[in-house]
Amino acid sequence: MEPASVSRSLLALVVVTAVLAAFSLVLRTVGVRGSLAGRGGRFLRVLESTALGGGAALHLVRVGERYFVLTAGSGHASQLCEVA
Repeated sequence: MEPASVSRSLLALVVVTAVLAAFSLVLRTVGVRGSLAGRGGRFLRVLESTALGGGAALHLVRVGERYFVLTAGSGHASQLCEVA
């Protein structure tokens, strides 16, 4: 490999790493990581969950100021109702 090729490869690696680090920081700042993982973000929060058997579960979820009852399992999720 030529020295110029190695230099370009290293520079590309540094740029990609910097972009990924910046993207990760932005996601953490807006709260996406915790929200999607169900750990209690700013907009989405799983309040209660219970197993129903057969891999299914029932969840009470708050999205903003609204509350929903959802079922999930075996590769699907369904909204049962909105709780007033």
